[in-house]
This record gives sequence, structure tokens and C-alpha cells, in this order.
Amino acid sequence: MDKKVGKHMWFKGIVMEVKEDYSLVMKEDSQIVRVKNKEGMKKGDINIFLEEDLYEEKISNNKKNKNKIIVSILSIAVVLAIIVLPMMQNNKINSYALVSLDINPSINFELDDDMNIVSIRGINKDGKNLNLESLNGLSLDEGLKKLKIDLENEKYNLSKDSIIVGFTFLTDKEDNAYENDVKNIIGTEFKDSKTAFFKGTKENSEVAEQKGMSLGRYEAKLSMDEDIMEEQIENMSVEEILDLLKNKKNIYLNEEQVEELQDELEDRLEDSYEDDDDDDDDDDD
Repeated sequence: MDKKVGKHMWFKGIVMEVKEDYSLVMKEDSQIVRVKNKEGMKKGDINIFLEEDLYEEKISNNKKNKNKIIVSILSIAVVLAIIVLPMMQNNKINSYALVSLDINPSINFELDDDMNIVSIRGINKDGKNLNLESLNGLSLDEGLKKLKIDLENEKYNLSKDSIIVGFTFLTDKEDNAYENDVKNIIGTEFKDSKTAFFKGTKENSEVAEQKGMSLGRYEAKLSMDEDIMEEQIENMSVEEILDLLKNKKNIYLNEEQVEELQDELEDRLEDSYEDDDDDDDDDDD
């Protein structure tokens, strides 16, 4: 217990440990305090100490500045946590629908309920090599316009390429008007391409993601009558997949695309027959 004599407070204590700059002293009330070292002070000494004998560590300016910096960093981290985490959660909540495009690059778009792109990523090697970040935040039609320009700059010929589109809602809600708007936007932006549209489910989109496939390619496989292995469908071109689905007319966004595909397939068959006939003639000779 501290006592007072005149203007001075004092206490009795036993030296527990002697350090370079101070000693640890246990007071009579078992409290441990630091006191300034005195000449000859050693462990086990029982002494009377005055209040001014208490040791106060002097903190250098550098240490003070470091402490201030640490406090500032922690403050910034707290502010970022308050601001950024809700934004990240909101982005996840705002994912209303998913659209996948298979041209040669395979790409997944996640859209909010206003049809703005809130997330986009490449699925296959070609898709991952594209710079897609600039499409984030754009509306679907704006994003597709920019994507077309980027693909054409990468030497893709969209007027000759075929496209597989996968679509599903990421909520439990079905919105026919929204779905039709998506179809119209894609059909308009890719009017010169054969575009097949597959409506999937949220569960199938999760399965496709686990398999490293686009939703459209996965739904196309499920629609096939042939017993096609997943490894085969992953390595097929879009044209080869659509060739296997040639009898499923209702998958195309535009009726004229169906007719064009049928004409193209008929031309292929005619060419094949002519080649066979030529081979037969050569054999006769």
C-alpha cells in the first residue's frame, strides 16, 4: 500500500528482476511496477521507493510515428470493411440472371434485374485470354456491342461463326418479359450468326461450372439424342454441336437461321454424294 510522508508518496517492495534500464518490483499489495535502477540494486532486495523512482519508458518520435501509421492503417481497414464488404455482398445479391456465350471463346455474363452486367469471366482458354473487365457495368446490349468489336479485332468472323447461348435465372423468380428481352438483344446483336438458345436452370449452371463448361454447352449436351461423352462435347466446335442438333429447330432465335442451317446441311450432303459418285466413276475406269 502506498503511503505518504509530507508531499512524497512511498511504498515498500521486493526486487523481482533487474533489467538494463529498470527493475521489476513487487509492492506489498502484490502489484508489479517498474522502478529506476539504483546503484547496487539486485534481485531479492527489499527497499523503500518514492513515487519519483517509478520508471516511465521514453517513446522515440520514430516509434510514435509508427504507432500513428498503424492506427491510421487500422482505421482505413475498418472503413474499407464497412464500405467494400456490403458492396461485394450486394453484387452477389444483384446477380439476377446468367447468360453464357459459346462462339469459340466461352464467356459467362451475370446480369442484374436491369440487365446490366455485374460479373463477366472467360470459361475456356480463349475466353480467359480476352480482356473482359471493361464490359463490367455496361448494359447487356452495350456489352455485346463492345464484345463484338473486341472479337472482330481478334480476327473472329461473327458473320460465319455459330453461337450457343445458355440462359437461366439465378433466383427462384421466372420473368418471361426479361427472358424475351435477352433473346431479342442477343438475336439482334448476332443477327448474322446462327444462334441457338438453351434455357437452363440455376442448378444446371452450378453443375456446368463445376465441370468447367458453359451453361449453353452443358444444356446442348443434355438435348442431344446421341450418347455423347462430356469430354467429347468439351472439345467439339460450336458448329459440330449444332450439326448434332440439326433436327431441333426450336432452339434457334431466328427462323431464317433454321432455314440457313438446313440449306447448309443439304449442301454438305449433296457435296458428299457428288464426291462419292466421283469416286465410283474413278473405280469404274
